[in-house]
Amino acid sequence: MHDYYMKRQKSIKKTYSKMTKWAEKILIAYLKPEEVNLILDDVKLEADQIISRLPYIGGRKNAFSNIIEMNGWFIAFYKASSKHGFDAVMASYINYKVSIKFFDQVPRLFRRPIGRLAFTSLGKSYFRRQALESQKEKFEEDFIYTFDAADKSCRFEFKECAVQKFYESEGVEELKHFCNFADPIYSKLFGMGCDASHSLATGFNTCILDYELNRETKLPDNVEEMIQMAEEKLLTLT
Repeated sequence: MHDYYMKRQKSIKKTYSKMTKWAEKILIAYLKPEEVNLILDDVKLEADQIISRLPYIGGRKNAFSNIIEMNGWFIAFYKASSKHGFDAVMASYINYKVSIKFFDQVPRLFRRPIGRLAFTSLGKSYFRRQALESQKEKFEEDFIYTFDAADKSCRFEFKECAVQKFYESEGVEELKHFCNFADPIYSKLFGMGCDASHSLATGFNTCILDYELNRETKLPDNVEEMIQMAEEKLLTLT
């Protein structure tokens, strides 16, 4: 385990515990309480174990380190739930619903101001530096991307994705098909107008996150399909 995660282990476990509780509230709509408990017992074990395997991409110096931590729980949930009949579609749907709970923690008063930060001169300057830093390829497991911005818009283009690399290293490549589900969630809450349809998840060679302040955020087609398929599959469990 990297020293960074060693120091953050208590905090990460606390976050993972919250995510597991949110998953419990979601799962109870589809499964019996005893079935939910069996799955979550396995989730807790997988989540505790995966902390030692979280890829280090720069710690606090990297704006996207928290994304790695969050995806650690997503992988843990998939590995645990797959032992109980869940496939990647169903697990990704639960991860999607847990992500909504995760971002809902941000008080409404602060959501729009947070969303506007990326479009300010300060925000654009920060992400330009972050993008340039990623291109130095200091960490093999990191993102590599470019960043461009105009007045009320900005655009990230990822040549390599740390999340997809993480999925590959954990042997859960099937999750890669839905790895863009979280972007429309925070974008809608924060008014960031993200278009995440051009994605490695949908077969493109790069992943583009295109933001326009206050534009309507739409779900990518693959995420819409995942939601529909998962809801149909989960209803068969009730």
